[in-house]
Amino acid sequence: MYVLLVDDVVSVFVNKQDGEHIAVLVDNGTRILMHIVVGPTHATHAAAVNRTSVLFVSISFIVLMVISLAWLVFYYIQRFRYAHTKDRLAVSSVCLLVAITCICTMVPFLLWFYVFNCMESTRYSTNV
Repeated sequence: MYVLLVDDVVSVFVNKQDGEHIAVLVDNGTRILMHIVVGPTHATHAAAVNRTSVLFVSISFIVLMVISLAWLVFYYIQRFRYAHTKDRLAVSSVCLLVAITCICTMVPFLLWFYVFNCMESTRYSTNV
């Protein structure tokens, strides 16, 4: 395999019909002489892009980004609301747990106090 290093690359453009015609002649062994003339240069392919297509793609991309951003904002608002509600419920459940614990620790004392008062009231009551 040979690699040729050239400083200037020249390309010749022909339409498809002419290229196929030249290929058939070369395949048949016909000797071909051509006169090549410098034509207009095609520096970039970007000039051939339809501006309407570029505008459509740009607007579609902007609309997609706006929809994505709106969904993201909505998602994080819902997530914040859920976390806030969960925290509030956790705080109220902790308060409820503390209240239940206090009541449970007070029940034996209240029960003892009630029994003691009942015994005292029956000890000093007289049946006539």
